[in-house]
Amino acid sequence: MNAQPVTRLLPDYDPMWQYKWNAARDQYKKLIETERPLTPDEREALLDAMQAMEVCAKRRFRTTAEYRDFHFEMIQAQLDDHGVVFELPELPDHATLAEIDHWLDRAHRAIEITMTENF
Repeated sequence: MNAQPVTRLLPDYDPMWQYKWNAARDQYKKLIETERPLTPDEREALLDAMQAMEVCAKRRFRTTAEYRDFHFEMIQAQLDDHGVVFELPELPDHATLAEIDHWLDRAHRAIEITMTENF
């Protein structure tokens, strides 16, 4: 019997993430353009909008493979921009978020070390 490729689904996926992210971004832009100083309520709303954007960005991925591909592409661009030689592994589609994040953390650390050594 042939084994079928396994893809790990993410339980926090939100198909409405883009709509929610846009709404939070619009609120953020409105507040960031507000005359200074911000009131305490406006500062709280600004932080809430930033947090909502972060949550939406995390919930955009349906599978760990989508998460891996997106973040590996982003970190590879950063590695290339900084001239850091770091080989990201070929993780399977069923890799866990912890496995993916482990390699992302290692790549970020490689960039930090390179930047520290170059100054």
